[in-house]
Amino acid sequence: MRFWLAGLLLSALPLAVHAQRKNTPSDTIFYDATAERLPSRAGAVRFIITSAQPTGGGVVQKIYAANGTLLEQIPYVDAQAKKREGVALKVFSSGAIRSRRTYRNGQLDGQLQLFYLNGNLQELSIYQQGQEKSKQCFDLDGQPMTCPVDKGVVPQGTVYAAYKAGRPALTAEISRKTRYPSLPNGAVPQRGQVVVACMIGVDGQLRESRIYKSVGPEYDREALRVVNELHGTFSPQLLNGEPTESFFTLEVNFLPPVQPKL
Repeated sequence: MRFWLAGLLLSALPLAVHAQRKNTPSDTIFYDATAERLPSRAGAVRFIITSAQPTGGGVVQKIYAANGTLLEQIPYVDAQAKKREGVALKVFSSGAIRSRRTYRNGQLDGQLQLFYLNGNLQELSIYQQGQEKSKQCFDLDGQPMTCPVDKGVVPQGTVYAAYKAGRPALTAEISRKTRYPSLPNGAVPQRGQVVVACMIGVDGQLRESRIYKSVGPEYDREALRVVNELHGTFSPQLLNGEPTESFFTLEVNFLPPVQPKL
């Protein structure tokens, strides 16, 4: 099954890069919610520790959440010039690896890997001197799938599938139908977004749906329920005026329920 998907956006934390201090093995910087620098850890939501690489020179920056959870690790051969060298990591709050990127001379060079929360590989790209040479994509279960389409580059003669009532109406319909899922005892409610990839048939009907970006089993099941119950029809993708099957991504957002005040 081939999937045409919307591009995946990865959000980056604001980085403050500081040159390595020759007389200090590490440097810690604290930031509040507005990315303003703080004099101490009190009130900080993020902090960055910059330290010397154990071998080969350069420095490594580690970005942490307020509770000490590692969020990102970035190696620099020249921190002042923000020139990356080595393997950079991004981490889910659970501690699982979110992405792994290899840099040489400040450019992507080697493998770029993106992972699902369950640890399965989502994307594998090979770079040479900053240029992407190949790319493979996989669904949540590890099965190969067609990689996301860059919507900014529309092939000649192509009109993408769309919800007939418009995207705002689609978003409102999904929001109206979504219910926060029941969680196992002890599970902490969380805010998140499940992305579902759906087939749009030549008749504009929404058909097969599969999870592309997961938050967790309970959230995924609710997202699939919501998507599979959508009543509005889509206009199919057109290729040189002819309807064709295609895949469309839908986002289902979850907000923890507001607890009543005692």
